[in-house]
Amino acid sequence: MDLRRGLPLLIQQFSALFKKNFLLSWRSKRATFLYLFSSLIFVFLIFCVYQIGDFLLASSTPYRNVLDPKALVSSPILPYEDKLYVKLPCFDFAWSGNGSARIHSIINRIMANNPGRPIPSSKVKSFRTHEEVDEWLYKFERPTFKFLMLLQIAAEREGARSVIGGCNDNDGSL
Repeated sequence: MDLRRGLPLLIQQFSALFKKNFLLSWRSKRATFLYLFSSLIFVFLIFCVYQIGDFLLASSTPYRNVLDPKALVSSPILPYEDKLYVKLPCFDFAWSGNGSARIHSIINRIMANNPGRPIPSSKVKSFRTHEEVDEWLYKFERPTFKFLMLLQIAAEREGARSVIGGCNDNDGSL
């Protein structure tokens, strides 16, 4: 037997180990198959889950181009007199930040653009700080905040109009 050195020795060792591993793997074909193809199976499984997710989300609006969207209509701030158990004086809403011209203009647009009816200024109470609003609510009202969502929607609508310079319709749509 010749003693080899360098690259021929490396080739001889590689071929001997390759033959040995081939004979060992030939004994357990199932384990060899799983070893060789398990990564491909899991990649295929991940691909299937991704495709199912895309299919399920394809029907939602964030993934569709809506070329002619329907106008969003927000509910009006209703007159406070129409509610049960009215205490006088009654206001449709109260707000704080009377020192800011921008907030004051947004409140004026909320009053003018209220869907269905403009809100008269006699039905709106203004305060300089939110602490004054809290004090007034605890003194004259029970702060149940039943109707706060309608005011929140109106404030968001007019705030967005003030930022983007939108229209001043009182139909409730942006």
